Amino acid sequence: METCTGGNGGNRHTPGTYLGRGMTGHNWKFQERVKACYYSENIQIVIATLILLHFLIQCTEKQLDPTGTAYKEVWLRIGDVFNLIFTIELAFNMYGSWLRPFCRSGWNVFDTMVVAIGILDLVRAPLPGQLKMIRMLRAFRVFRLFNRVPSLKKIFNSLKHAIPGVINAFAVMLLTMCIYAVLCVDFFFDLHDDCEERNNREMCLGEDYYGTFFRALYTLFQVMTGESWSEAVVRPTLAVFEADPHKSLGVAFLWVSFIIIHSVVLLNIVVTFVLDGMNQCADEEETRRVQTMKIVVIQTRFLSRTKDDF
Repeated sequence: METCTGGNGGNRHTPGTYLGRGMTGHNWKFQERVKACYYSENIQIVIATLILLHFLIQCTEKQLDPTGTAYKEVWLRIGDVFNLIFTIELAFNMYGSWLRPFCRSGWNVFDTMVVAIGILDLVRAPLPGQLKMIRMLRAFRVFRLFNRVPSLKKIFNSLKHAIPGVINAFAVMLLTMCIYAVLCVDFFFDLHDDCEERNNREMCLGEDYYGTFFRALYTLFQVMTGESWSEAVVRPTLAVFEADPHKSLGVAFLWVSFIIIHSVVLLNIVVTFVLDGMNQCADEEETRRVQTMKIVVIQTRFLSRTKDDF
Protein backbone atom coordinates (compact mmCIF):
# COMPACT_ATOMS: atom_id res chain seq x y z
CA MET A 1 0.00 0.00 0.00
CA GLU A 2 1.33 3.39 -0.94
CA THR A 3 1.57 6.20 1.58
CA CYS A 4 1.76 10.00 1.42
CA THR A 5 5.47 10.40 0.75
CA GLY A 6 7.40 13.04 -1.09
CA GLY A 7 8.49 12.92 -4.70
CA ASN A 8 6.60 10.94 -7.32
CA GLY A 9 6.55 7.62 -5.53
CA GLY A 10 2.87 7.85 -4.70
CA ASN A 11 1.73 9.08 -8.10
CA ARG A 12 0.61 6.08 -10.05
CA HIS A 13 -1.26 8.05 -12.71
CA THR A 14 1.14 10.75 -13.83
CA PRO A 15 4.79 9.88 -13.36
CA GLY A 16 7.47 12.51 -13.88
CA THR A 17 7.98 15.98 -12.56
CA TYR A 18 6.38 17.77 -15.52
CA LEU A 19 2.86 16.88 -14.50
CA GLY A 20 3.29 18.64 -11.18
CA ARG A 21 4.27 21.93 -12.79
CA GLY A 22 2.23 24.89 -13.85
CA MET A 23 2.47 27.02 -16.94
CA THR A 24 5.75 28.56 -15.78
CA GLY A 25 7.52 25.23 -15.25
CA HIS A 26 8.21 26.02 -11.55
CA ASN A 27 6.80 24.00 -8.66
CA TRP A 28 4.99 25.63 -5.81
CA LYS A 29 6.04 24.84 -2.27
CA PHE A 30 5.22 21.24 -1.34
CA GLN A 31 3.39 20.80 -4.67
CA GLU A 32 5.10 17.53 -5.54
CA ARG A 33 4.48 16.19 -2.04
CA VAL A 34 0.80 17.18 -2.12
CA LYS A 35 0.42 15.56 -5.53
CA ALA A 36 2.12 12.34 -4.45
CA CYS A 37 -0.06 12.23 -1.34
CA TYR A 38 -3.27 12.88 -3.29
CA TYR A 39 -2.56 10.12 -5.84
CA SER A 40 -1.42 7.59 -3.24
CA GLU A 41 -3.45 4.41 -3.08
CA ASN A 42 -4.70 5.01 0.46
CA ILE A 43 -6.06 8.47 -0.33
CA GLN A 44 -7.71 7.28 -3.55
CA ILE A 45 -9.46 4.49 -1.63
CA VAL A 46 -10.73 7.00 0.93
CA ILE A 47 -12.04 9.31 -1.80
CA ALA A 48 -13.75 6.44 -3.63
CA THR A 49 -15.36 5.32 -0.35
CA LEU A 50 -16.67 8.84 0.32
CA ILE A 51 -18.11 9.10 -3.20
CA LEU A 52 -19.87 5.75 -2.82
CA LEU A 53 -21.13 6.64 0.66
CA HIS A 54 -22.54 9.93 -0.59
CA PHE A 55 -24.34 8.13 -3.42
CA LEU A 56 -25.84 5.58 -1.00
CA ILE A 57 -27.09 8.42 1.21
CA GLN A 58 -28.71 10.03 -1.84
CA CYS A 59 -30.46 6.75 -2.62
CA THR A 60 -31.61 6.47 0.99
CA GLU A 61 -32.95 10.02 0.90
CA LYS A 62 -35.03 9.34 -2.22
CA GLN A 63 -36.38 6.15 -0.64
CA LEU A 64 -37.27 7.50 2.82
CA ASP A 65 -38.07 11.10 1.92
CA PRO A 66 -38.76 11.50 -1.84
CA THR A 67 -40.03 15.07 -1.48
CA GLY A 68 -37.16 16.11 0.79
CA THR A 69 -39.46 17.73 3.35
CA ALA A 70 -39.79 15.20 6.19
CA TYR A 71 -36.09 15.32 7.17
CA LYS A 72 -35.06 18.43 5.28
CA GLU A 73 -32.52 19.70 7.83
CA VAL A 74 -30.87 16.28 8.12
CA TRP A 75 -30.32 15.97 4.38
CA LEU A 76 -29.07 19.57 4.18
CA ARG A 77 -26.51 19.03 6.92
CA ILE A 78 -25.29 15.78 5.42
CA GLY A 79 -25.06 17.44 2.00
CA ASP A 80 -23.09 20.34 3.46
CA VAL A 81 -20.58 17.97 5.04
CA PHE A 82 -19.95 16.10 1.79
CA ASN A 83 -19.83 19.31 -0.25
CA LEU A 84 -17.19 20.67 2.10
CA ILE A 85 -15.17 17.44 1.95
CA PHE A 86 -15.25 17.30 -1.86
CA THR A 87 -14.34 21.00 -2.09
CA ILE A 88 -11.25 20.41 0.04
CA GLU A 89 -10.40 17.32 -2.02
CA LEU A 90 -10.66 19.33 -5.26
CA ALA A 91 -8.46 22.07 -3.79
CA PHE A 92 -5.74 19.51 -2.99
CA ASN A 93 -6.01 18.08 -6.51
CA MET A 94 -5.77 21.55 -8.04
CA TYR A 95 -2.75 22.50 -5.97
CA GLY A 96 -0.89 19.30 -6.77
CA SER A 97 -1.54 19.34 -10.55
CA TRP A 98 -2.10 22.98 -11.45
CA LEU A 99 -2.37 24.22 -14.24
CA ARG A 100 -2.14 22.40 -17.58
CA PRO A 101 -2.06 18.85 -16.18
CA PHE A 102 -5.21 19.56 -14.18
CA CYS A 103 -7.16 21.22 -17.00
CA ARG A 104 -6.17 18.59 -19.58
CA SER A 105 -7.95 15.87 -17.60
CA GLY A 106 -11.63 15.51 -18.45
CA TRP A 107 -12.26 13.91 -15.06
CA ASN A 108 -10.86 16.99 -13.31
CA VAL A 109 -13.13 19.26 -15.35
CA PHE A 110 -16.08 17.05 -14.43
CA ASP A 111 -15.07 17.16 -10.74
CA THR A 112 -14.87 20.96 -10.90
CA MET A 113 -18.38 21.23 -12.36
CA VAL A 114 -19.93 18.95 -9.73
CA VAL A 115 -18.09 20.61 -6.85
CA ALA A 116 -19.13 24.06 -8.15
CA ILE A 117 -22.77 22.95 -7.96
CA GLY A 118 -22.13 21.67 -4.44
CA ILE A 119 -20.68 25.05 -3.44
CA LEU A 120 -23.86 26.74 -4.70
CA ASP A 121 -25.82 24.49 -2.37
CA LEU A 122 -23.36 25.12 0.45
CA VAL A 123 -23.86 28.90 0.30
CA ARG A 124 -27.61 28.48 -0.36
CA ALA A 125 -27.37 30.41 -3.62
CA PRO A 126 -30.84 30.96 -5.14
CA LEU A 127 -31.17 29.69 -8.70
CA PRO A 128 -33.93 31.16 -10.86
CA GLY A 129 -36.31 29.12 -13.00
CA GLN A 130 -34.92 26.18 -14.90
CA LEU A 131 -31.41 26.75 -13.55
CA LYS A 132 -32.53 24.85 -10.47
CA MET A 133 -32.31 21.71 -12.61
CA ILE A 134 -28.50 21.84 -12.56
CA ARG A 135 -28.63 20.66 -8.96
CA MET A 136 -29.65 17.29 -10.36
CA LEU A 137 -26.10 16.93 -11.68
CA ARG A 138 -25.00 16.11 -8.13
CA ALA A 139 -26.37 12.61 -8.67
CA PHE A 140 -23.70 12.07 -11.35
CA ARG A 141 -20.90 12.50 -8.82
CA VAL A 142 -20.80 8.71 -8.48
CA PHE A 143 -19.35 8.57 -12.01
CA ARG A 144 -16.09 9.73 -10.47
CA LEU A 145 -15.65 6.16 -9.27
CA PHE A 146 -14.73 5.27 -12.85
CA ASN A 147 -11.55 7.29 -12.37
CA ARG A 148 -10.83 6.02 -8.85
CA VAL A 149 -11.40 2.26 -9.08
CA PRO A 150 -8.95 0.57 -11.53
CA SER A 151 -11.40 -2.17 -12.57
CA LEU A 152 -14.14 0.37 -13.34
CA LYS A 153 -11.66 2.58 -15.17
CA LYS A 154 -10.67 -0.37 -17.34
CA ILE A 155 -14.34 -0.92 -18.29
CA PHE A 156 -14.77 2.79 -19.06
CA ASN A 157 -11.67 2.84 -21.28
CA SER A 158 -12.89 -0.29 -23.06
CA LEU A 159 -16.21 1.40 -23.80
CA LYS A 160 -14.36 4.44 -25.18
CA HIS A 161 -12.45 2.20 -27.59
CA ALA A 162 -15.71 0.51 -28.64
CA ILE A 163 -17.66 3.72 -29.32
CA PRO A 164 -16.82 4.07 -33.07
CA GLY A 165 -17.83 0.49 -33.86
CA VAL A 166 -20.93 0.64 -31.65
CA ILE A 167 -22.07 3.86 -33.33
CA ASN A 168 -21.76 2.20 -36.75
CA ALA A 169 -23.74 -0.81 -35.53
CA PHE A 170 -26.46 1.44 -34.09
CA ALA A 171 -26.59 3.38 -37.37
CA VAL A 172 -27.20 0.15 -39.31
CA MET A 173 -29.80 -0.89 -36.75
CA LEU A 174 -31.63 2.44 -37.00
CA LEU A 175 -31.58 2.30 -40.79
CA THR A 176 -33.10 -1.18 -40.93
CA MET A 177 -35.68 -0.23 -38.30
CA CYS A 178 -36.71 2.75 -40.44
CA ILE A 179 -37.14 0.44 -43.43
CA TYR A 180 -39.33 -1.90 -41.40
CA ALA A 181 -41.29 1.07 -39.99
CA VAL A 182 -42.17 2.22 -43.53
CA LEU A 183 -43.33 -1.30 -44.39
CA CYS A 184 -45.42 -1.53 -41.22
CA VAL A 185 -47.19 1.75 -41.98
CA ASP A 186 -48.02 0.51 -45.49
CA PHE A 187 -49.23 -2.91 -44.29
CA PHE A 188 -50.89 -2.28 -40.92
CA PHE A 189 -51.97 1.38 -40.58
CA ASP A 190 -55.66 0.45 -41.10
CA LEU A 191 -55.77 -2.67 -38.93
CA HIS A 192 -59.07 -2.90 -37.03
CA ASP A 193 -60.01 0.60 -38.19
CA ASP A 194 -63.65 -0.33 -37.58
CA CYS A 195 -63.09 -1.38 -33.98
CA GLU A 196 -65.91 -0.70 -31.53
CA GLU A 197 -63.76 -0.69 -28.40
CA ARG A 198 -60.96 1.85 -28.56
CA ASN A 199 -58.02 2.02 -26.17
CA ASN A 200 -57.45 4.75 -23.60
CA ARG A 201 -55.90 6.87 -26.35
CA GLU A 202 -59.16 6.67 -28.33
CA MET A 203 -57.52 4.87 -31.24
CA CYS A 204 -57.81 1.46 -32.86
CA LEU A 205 -54.82 -0.89 -32.99
CA GLY A 206 -53.64 0.01 -36.47
CA GLU A 207 -53.81 3.76 -35.93
CA ASP A 208 -52.24 3.53 -32.48
CA TYR A 209 -49.34 1.22 -33.35
CA TYR A 210 -48.74 1.95 -37.04
CA GLY A 211 -50.64 5.16 -37.83
CA THR A 212 -47.50 7.19 -38.51
CA PHE A 213 -43.84 6.51 -39.17
CA PHE A 214 -42.73 7.37 -35.64
CA ARG A 215 -45.51 5.31 -34.05
CA ALA A 216 -44.43 2.33 -36.12
CA LEU A 217 -40.78 2.98 -35.24
CA TYR A 218 -41.62 2.99 -31.54
CA THR A 219 -43.62 -0.23 -31.95
CA LEU A 220 -40.58 -1.86 -33.56
CA PHE A 221 -38.44 -0.67 -30.67
CA GLN A 222 -40.93 -2.33 -28.31
CA VAL A 223 -40.62 -5.56 -30.30
CA MET A 224 -36.83 -5.37 -30.17
CA THR A 225 -36.84 -5.01 -26.38
CA GLY A 226 -39.15 -8.03 -26.06
CA GLU A 227 -41.84 -6.19 -24.08
CA SER A 228 -45.25 -7.76 -24.95
CA TRP A 229 -44.08 -8.10 -28.52
CA SER A 230 -45.97 -11.33 -29.22
CA GLU A 231 -49.40 -10.74 -27.68
CA ALA A 232 -49.62 -6.97 -28.20
CA VAL A 233 -47.92 -6.61 -31.59
CA VAL A 234 -47.39 -9.76 -33.65
CA ARG A 235 -50.43 -11.95 -32.94
CA PRO A 236 -53.01 -9.21 -33.66
CA THR A 237 -51.46 -8.67 -37.11
CA LEU A 238 -51.37 -12.39 -37.83
CA ALA A 239 -55.01 -12.76 -36.76
CA VAL A 240 -56.14 -10.22 -39.35
CA PHE A 241 -54.59 -12.16 -42.25
CA GLU A 242 -55.15 -15.73 -41.03
CA ALA A 243 -57.82 -16.29 -43.72
CA ASP A 244 -55.23 -15.68 -46.45
CA PRO A 245 -52.28 -18.12 -46.10
CA HIS A 246 -50.05 -16.09 -48.41
CA LYS A 247 -50.52 -12.79 -46.54
CA SER A 248 -50.26 -14.57 -43.22
CA LEU A 249 -46.96 -16.09 -44.30
CA GLY A 250 -45.71 -12.69 -45.46
CA VAL A 251 -46.58 -11.07 -42.11
CA ALA A 252 -44.89 -13.91 -40.23
CA PHE A 253 -41.78 -13.52 -42.40
CA LEU A 254 -41.71 -9.77 -41.71
CA TRP A 255 -41.74 -10.20 -37.93
CA VAL A 256 -39.43 -13.20 -37.80
CA SER A 257 -36.86 -11.50 -40.05
CA PHE A 258 -37.04 -8.35 -37.92
CA ILE A 259 -36.43 -10.32 -34.71
CA ILE A 260 -33.50 -12.24 -36.24
CA ILE A 261 -31.84 -9.16 -37.74
CA HIS A 262 -32.15 -6.89 -34.72
CA SER A 263 -32.41 -9.03 -31.59
CA VAL A 264 -29.98 -11.74 -32.74
CA VAL A 265 -27.56 -10.40 -35.35
CA LEU A 266 -27.13 -6.65 -34.77
CA LEU A 267 -27.22 -6.71 -30.97
CA ASN A 268 -24.54 -9.40 -30.98
CA ILE A 269 -22.47 -7.22 -33.30
CA VAL A 270 -22.66 -4.45 -30.69
CA VAL A 271 -21.42 -6.90 -28.05
CA THR A 272 -18.60 -7.91 -30.39
CA PHE A 273 -17.45 -4.31 -30.73
CA VAL A 274 -17.48 -3.90 -26.94
CA LEU A 275 -15.36 -7.03 -26.49
CA ASP A 276 -13.00 -5.83 -29.20
CA GLY A 277 -12.63 -2.53 -27.34
CA MET A 278 -11.70 -4.43 -24.19
CA ASN A 279 -9.05 -6.36 -26.10
CA GLN A 280 -7.61 -3.15 -27.56
CA CYS A 281 -7.46 -1.63 -24.10
CA ALA A 282 -5.63 -4.68 -22.75
CA ASP A 283 -3.16 -4.57 -25.67
CA GLU A 284 -2.44 -0.88 -25.03
CA GLU A 285 -1.82 -1.54 -21.34
CA GLU A 286 0.57 -4.35 -22.21
CA THR A 287 2.39 -2.09 -24.67
CA ARG A 288 2.77 0.65 -22.06
CA ARG A 289 4.03 -1.90 -19.54
CA VAL A 290 6.68 -3.19 -21.96
CA GLN A 291 7.78 0.35 -22.83
CA THR A 292 8.05 1.22 -19.13
CA MET A 293 10.20 -1.86 -18.53
CA LYS A 294 12.47 -0.89 -21.42
CA ILE A 295 12.91 2.61 -20.01
CA VAL A 296 13.73 1.19 -16.58
CA VAL A 297 16.32 -1.18 -18.11
CA ILE A 298 17.93 1.64 -20.09
CA GLN A 299 18.08 3.89 -17.03
CA THR A 300 19.57 1.06 -14.93
CA ARG A 301 22.28 0.41 -17.52
CA PHE A 302 23.06 4.10 -17.81
CA LEU A 303 23.41 4.46 -14.03
CA SER A 304 25.60 1.37 -13.81
CA ARG A 305 27.91 2.66 -16.57
CA THR A 306 28.09 6.06 -14.87
CA LYS A 307 29.16 4.42 -11.61
CA ASP A 308 31.81 2.39 -13.46
CA ASP A 309 33.21 5.54 -15.06
CA PHE A 310 33.63 7.15 -11.66
